[in-house]
This record gives sequence, structure tokens and C-alpha cells, in this order.
Amino acid sequence: MRLFHPKRYLIMIFGTITVLLGIVGTINFAVDPMQYYRRMKEPVVFADDFHRYLTPGLIRNYDYNAIVVGSSHTGNVYPSYVKELFGWDALKCTIPGSDIEEQSRTLEMALKTGKVEHVIWCLDAKSFYNPMTKRLPMYLYEPDWTTHCQYLLSLDTLDATFKIWEKDGAEDLDMTYEWHHRAEYDESLVWTTIEERRQLKQADYLRRYEKGQMSLDTMLTNAEIYVLSLILQYPDVDFKFYWPPNPIVNFEEDFFVNESVFETRQAFRLRLSEWLINHPNTEIYDFQSLDEFTHDLDRYWDFTHFHKDISDYAIRSIAENRHKLTRENVEEEIGRLSEQVYDFRKYILKDKLAQMEKWEQQAKEVRKKKR
Repeated sequence: MRLFHPKRYLIMIFGTITVLLGIVGTINFAVDPMQYYRRMKEPVVFADDFHRYLTPGLIRNYDYNAIVVGSSHTGNVYPSYVKELFGWDALKCTIPGSDIEEQSRTLEMALKTGKVEHVIWCLDAKSFYNPMTKRLPMYLYEPDWTTHCQYLLSLDTLDATFKIWEKDGAEDLDMTYEWHHRAEYDESLVWTTIEERRQLKQADYLRRYEKGQMSLDTMLTNAEIYVLSLILQYPDVDFKFYWPPNPIVNFEEDFFVNESVFETRQAFRLRLSEWLINHPNTEIYDFQSLDEFTHDLDRYWDFTHFHKDISDYAIRSIAENRHKLTRENVEEEIGRLSEQVYDFRKYILKDKLAQMEKWEQQAKEVRKKKR
């Protein structure tokens, strides 16, 4: 009886793997779901479930002179609306749940193309906490000789390829990263999600607080590294920053640990705003104390995401130079939010939380209707 030679067996395995990888790489190159090598021909489908993977391809291959960058708060900013208001050809680079390092590296990649003349950057103080998440596929953002292999042989790329074949994605740049069409807005969703957030994040925040990862020095250092460095490096680029109109209950998250976390956030907002006011190529706008929005919780999806109408208002206000922070008003505007938060906690919060059973039942009904 003739035995099967181990060497031949290994060659067969290696050959099979090589063929399979070749097939995967060929399919991924042909479809190029992240549009890394080229713009997709009609009909275009944007694999926008893969935010961190798609954006580098858009930056490389699309035409623009403006960038909108930030977390999911910018998802409902339509480039066509930016064009209507400012006359700019904008590319939206939304990264849900992103920290400031991810946003900065994304913007830096776009700035290096030399195309960018204008930046609209939505800021979230909590994105300046440590540790940074390191979730960007850096082989796409800082390509080297390994990039082609990592992209073409990636299971994430193959997954995106299947989604493209199924036409599971946005059909244009306005709808890329957009979430308004699937959102349901109701006060009950705000209250239930803040309680869910308390259960999920309270221990994590306490641990980070004790390690100094949420300190003012930490946040200011990250601002210098990831924001101010780009402003100084690109003095001819026009930067417009804004603090988004979070619901008033959003700040309750700071009190999961203690009052000083909120005070630190406010001190950071003041210091960073003052820095940005004093640079010739930057402007900073603040919508966080607009109580006509922030106290109307039926206009929010959860404890942080606001209706598209509010997003449109913020972008329109920037175009019209409204709610702009200046040397004269910055302390007053930042201080107004502190007054609102403490009044809310003193007069409203306890009664609202006492109704949690009602909110939970109402939230179930809202979600059932959406399905």
C-alpha cells in the first residue's frame, strides 16, 4: 500500500489556499467595494456600513474642496445642503463613535491631498478622553507596500463586496453615513437610553476617571495633538468648528462619576473655544445651550442623536454666522449651559426618572411602530 507523502499533502494545501486567496483578491479588486482604487461606475452603491474602511477611498478618488468631519452627529449633514449654503463641494467623512484621533487622522489624510480649502468639524468633548480606540484600518489611511494585500485579501472587504452585490448601501453621497431615515424620535427613547448607558458605562467612566484619562490636562493635550496641530500645519485652510446641540439629559452621563466630570468638560470647552477664537483661520460655533432644541426631547433619537432639522439648523447658522463664539461672549455662552444643566437636575430630572416604567413602555411602542 502506497502512503500519501506529507510533502505532497502540504503542497496541495498550500496550493488550495493560494488559489482561494487569489479568487478572493480578484473578486475584491474587480468590485473594489470601498472604492479604494477607483470610483465605482453606475449604479453606485456606497458600502457605508464600513465607515472606517470606505472613507479613505472617497478621500482618494472623489472631487471636493471641503470636508465635513465628526462622529455620527454629522451623519445627517448632506453635502448637497453644504453646497446650497456655502457653494462648496463637500465630502462627508462621518465616523460613528469616533474619538478625536480617528477624526484627526481622517481629516489629515484629506488635507494631504491638497484639495481641501474648507473644513466643518463637529466637536464632542468626550471624544478627547483617553484611551484612544485605535479602530482605524491604518493600512488604508497610511498606505504602504502591504496595503494591497491587506485590502484585497480582507474578509471585511469580501463582506462589503457581497453587500455591494446585494445593493445594500447608500446610493449617493448625501445618504452615505446618514441615519435619519431609520430613526424614530421620542422622549421615551432618550430616557431609556440614558438608563441603559448608565448600566453600560458607569463602571468604565469611574475607572477612566480614577486613572486621570478624563482630566482637563489629558483633554487639552489631545486637543493640541489632534486639532491645533492641523490648524497650524494648514494655515490657508478655513476651519469651522461647532459644539452640537446635545439633549440636556446628555450631560447626566458626566454625573455617573461625580459633578467634577461635568465641570471638567465645561472647562475644556471654554479653553478649546478660546484657543480656536484666537486663530486667524478658525471659527467656533456653540449650539449646546439652545434650549428650544436641547429641552425638546421629542426631537432626539436617544441621549445624543438629534433630528435632521436640528442638524440643518446648525449648518445653516454657521453659513449665516449665527451662534458664533467670540472673545466677548464665550464665557457667557459656556456658562449658560452650566446654569441650564444644574436647573434641569434640580427641578426636572428626579421627576422624569421616577417615570422610568412609563418611558420604557412608551419606548417599546415607538420601536414596535418603527418595525
